[in-house]
Amino acid sequence: MQIDTTTLSIVEKALKANPKIPRILILGQHFLGQDSKSNPLFLAFSRRTNGTESLYDWWLSGTYDLSKKAKELMDISNLVQVDEDIYHTTKQPWHAVFTSCIAPITTRLFEVANLRMVQPLFRPGFNKASNCVLPLFRLFGSVERTASDELPPSDKNALRQQRSNATSMLSSLFEMAGPNGHILVEGWQPKHDWLRARDMVGSLVKFLPGQVLIFGVSKDEIQDDDFEELIESGVIILFPHSLMEVINELLVQKRINLDDTLLPVPDTVFYEVAPSFSRELNSKSRETVVIPRLEWRKWNEGMVILDEMSSNKSLRTMTIEERSQLFHDFMREGGGASWWKSLSELIWKRPVFDQLKNKVFDLLEKDTPQDSTIILYGQSGSGKSTLLKWLAVELRKLGLPIIFIENSLFPNSSSNNNIDQFAQHVEAVTKAPVIVIYDGTRVDQEYVKLSELLASRGRKCVIIGSSYPSQKQSSRQSQSNPPHN
Repeated sequence: MQIDTTTLSIVEKALKANPKIPRILILGQHFLGQDSKSNPLFLAFSRRTNGTESLYDWWLSGTYDLSKKAKELMDISNLVQVDEDIYHTTKQPWHAVFTSCIAPITTRLFEVANLRMVQPLFRPGFNKASNCVLPLFRLFGSVERTASDELPPSDKNALRQQRSNATSMLSSLFEMAGPNGHILVEGWQPKHDWLRARDMVGSLVKFLPGQVLIFGVSKDEIQDDDFEELIESGVIILFPHSLMEVINELLVQKRINLDDTLLPVPDTVFYEVAPSFSRELNSKSRETVVIPRLEWRKWNEGMVILDEMSSNKSLRTMTIEERSQLFHDFMREGGGASWWKSLSELIWKRPVFDQLKNKVFDLLEKDTPQDSTIILYGQSGSGKSTLLKWLAVELRKLGLPIIFIENSLFPNSSSNNNIDQFAQHVEAVTKAPVIVIYDGTRVDQEYVKLSELLASRGRKCVIIGSSYPSQKQSSRQSQSNPPHN
C-alpha cells in the first residue's frame, strides 16, 4: 500500500524538527512485526517452544518457574537478528522511550556504541541529564532483570496491578514533551498489547492537535470513548503504515537522510565492565566507566581498547555474499583487528586455546594476578597472533577491560602512561584487572618490565605477551603456553 504525501509530510516535519524539541517514542509489543511470519522475536519463540501460544500469553500462563521463563526468553531474544531497516527508527535521537515489550532486544536496538547508552527505568520519575543517555521506561518490567519488582508480571492478576505503575510512568509524557514535542507510537495493537488505550488516554489529554502520532492502527481497533474523542479532536493522528515503513520511504525519496537525524557526538565514552572476574558470562552485571572522549582518543593511539563485548551480526545470519566477502577480507588482512568480532567463527578451533584461556582464568582468580606475566611462545606462523586476538575477544565478552597492542613498537613512556590512566578509570568501578595483550614477539624480560612498572604505580594489570622460543629468558614469575596441538 502506497504511503500518501500527507503522512510523509507530517512525519518528515516531526523528524526534522529542532533537535531540542522532544520526540518521545512509545513502543508496543509488536514493533518487530504483527505476527510470527513478520516478527523475528515471535518466530524464534514459536520455534523454540513448539507451541501455539503467543509469547505474551505464554508468559502469563504461570505454567512453570518465572526465573526459568525469564532465562528462556533471554536466550531467545539474544539470538534474534532484525532487519537493518529498523535501526533507521531506533537510532533516531529520541528524548525517551516507553515500551510494553518485556524482551531485552529492546535495549540492544536502542544502544549506539560510543554515542548513546540506554538506562532502563521501572518506576515513575526521571530527569534527563544528557543526550548520551536514553531513558527506556519498561512499563511492564523486563526479563533481563533479577529483582522481583522489575520482572514482568507473572500472571493476569499481577498484570492488572502493574498497569497502575505503567499509567504513573506515562503520566510524565506531557511534562517531557511540552507543547511543541511529539509522541510517536509504534508497534502497538490495542486489542492484544498489555498496554491498553484506557491506560494511555489520561496521559494524552493535555496535548495539542497533531502532537500524538500513532502508526499501524486504524480507528476500528480503538474501543475507548475517551481515546476516540482525542482522535476526533485531532490530538491523535492515526496512520495505517508503521513508523518504520514511513521513515524508510522518506529515505528512499530523499526527503530525509540519515545525517538529518544523527545523534550528536557526546563528549564522553561509556565503557562497560564486569564488577569482578567470573568464568561465566553474566550480561546482567555490568558497571559503566565514563571516560572523556579526548582521553579515549589519546589512549587508543598506538593501542586498541576493546569496546563492544559482542558481535552484532553472526555469520549464520549473513548472506553467502557477505560471508564470502568477510572471509576474503579476513584472509587478506591476516585476521586484523577489524575482524575480531568474527574471529570465533572464522578461525580453526584448536585445543591450545582452551589451555591458554584456562591458564589466564587461573591467574585472574588469584588475589594478586598482576604479580605474574603470561607469555605465549611459538615459531613464526604458528598462530600466536590469532590466538591472542581470540583470547582478547573472549575475555572482553566476560566484561573484562582489554587493551590490545599490535606487533609494532614496544610501549614507550607515553603509551605506558595511557595504560596507567585507563587502568585508574577502570579501577574505580571494578575489581577485575586490566588485561594488556601485547603481540610483540619480544624477549620475555620486556613484558616482565612492563608488568613491574605498572605494578609499581599501584595498577592491577596483567600482561600477556608473545615471543619466540629462542627468546625465552624470564627471571620473574611467568607462565607460558606454546601454540601447538
